[in-house]
Amino acid sequence: QAGIAHDQESSTVWDEAVDAVKRPERAAWVDDNLGSWMHTYFEHDGAYVLDTRDQPVFAFENGTMVERRNYENIAVAAKPLVDALRRKLRNSETDELNDHVLSLGAADVSVVEGHPAVISVKPIISDTGNIEQAPGSEYLHIAVRFLDGGFLSDLGQDYLFDALRFSWDADLRAGETATPLLSASGDPVGYFIWQPYRPGTVVRAAMTPTLAGVLLVAGLSLAWLIWH
Repeated sequence: QAGIAHDQESSTVWDEAVDAVKRPERAAWVDDNLGSWMHTYFEHDGAYVLDTRDQPVFAFENGTMVERRNYENIAVAAKPLVDALRRKLRNSETDELNDHVLSLGAADVSVVEGHPAVISVKPIISDTGNIEQAPGSEYLHIAVRFLDGGFLSDLGQDYLFDALRFSWDADLRAGETATPLLSASGDPVGYFIWQPYRPGTVVRAAMTPTLAGVLLVAGLSLAWLIWH
């Protein structure tokens, strides 16, 4: 969630973005910087821009600009996050801001069009401070990243999870382990399941033939001594 929010800030904290999202004639610029580029560079599966009344003005899915009404596909899951961020902005909260987090945000794990996904909402704000906006009136950028597609292969490769997969239920097969994917409320959205690396099992398997040989020799030697 933090990573996706950080991805967004590469374009949402920018004077140019504050101006562009308010001008329909600059749709190509918005696509290049807040839509298709987010998909190409960060592998985000969806991006949406909301106006001051939380109505969609741009929508992108799978790297392509789509009809604004497509926002309805995530509206129910996104609304609590949008509302939470609006409250933070109106109250001018600063607790979560630091050298790495440049703007307020709200994010959670949810289900989007049948996929487990991270939804992250960020305000589009000035990077120089030269553009003043009434707190809470900012346009918002929403990013969606599915967790059962390319994310899984990247996660497995980066952290060496063998045979990593997603399942709605903890339906473990032999030798597998699972960890729940939890929403902010603590409810499991699904499970990441993989074959854990078991170094003790590997060592035991490698040593078993040698130990068996040693025990056999020792047993035969002891038997010979007892016989004599």
